[in-house]
Amino acid sequence: MTTTEDIIKDMKLPALKNVLLNKLRLEEITLKQFMVECAFWAIKDGFDELRLKPYPTCPPRAQEIENMPIEQREKLDFAKLCSQFPQVKYYYEQKLIIANHNKGVLDWLRDIKFHIPTEDTLLQDKLDNRIAEFTLFEQEQNELVEQAKKIFETERY
Repeated sequence: MTTTEDIIKDMKLPALKNVLLNKLRLEEITLKQFMVECAFWAIKDGFDELRLKPYPTCPPRAQEIENMPIEQREKLDFAKLCSQFPQVKYYYEQKLIIANHNKGVLDWLRDIKFHIPTEDTLLQDKLDNRIAEFTLFEQEQNELVEQAKKIFETERY
């Protein structure tokens, strides 16, 4: 389970991290106040890093696979295909890694938004705009995960 300290351990300004954690530990601030401070901190010092990461360029053989009807794709021997075309395996692995990264960033953005006071319309709008960048990604996420599971299922089981 991820702790609050795990979430912020890699953030910039370790001195601020320590100050906030110390205040929380000493009960000078509540957990809610702590999370609000972390949300403001994330926007101030890490917002530029919270962007949608693009998928890698699809190699020609993987594009052929993606253009196939689903029924035809399901009949492919992906273990054999991946051993014959390592770039296909690498592409799908990278795509899954990026999809998971993007999902984590989106979840973090939503968490930050939750903790920013609704009266702060400037920051709320800024977060809404950034979250909107992820809309298409979120719709594609479940499909991508299912595709990747099918592709690598034969190798792992």
